[in-house]
Amino acid sequence: MQPGREETFVESAKQFLNAGVPVAAICGATEALARAGLLDNRPHTAAAKEALEATGYKGGDHYLDQRAVAADGLVTAGPQSPVQFARATLAMLGLMSDEVLEAYEALFHRGDPSAFPVLMSI
Repeated sequence: MQPGREETFVESAKQFLNAGVPVAAICGATEALARAGLLDNRPHTAAAKEALEATGYKGGDHYLDQRAVAADGLVTAGPQSPVQFARATLAMLGLMSDEVLEAYEALFHRGDPSAFPVLMSI
């Protein structure tokens, strides 16, 4: 997400988070949230802590070096973790059981074909 073209996203994210509506941000969207100060006080991740620090954000103490982080109504991930991002988002929304979420990641991240029958059972 390019600086200067993110205002609508950031404003919507603020409104949603304040209303208790989940927000999910991956890749450049995490940097947009960082620039807006929305990562300063909540657990989060991104492509790299250094990428967020370049935005001038103050949330370094809340940065977690994980594939995806879901906390306080917000899911964040770096561009290298689309499967974990989807899994965390689906979990936050309560759309799948832990068993199905594990099968989702097993199949689409690790290429484990034994997970396919679990996914087909939903």
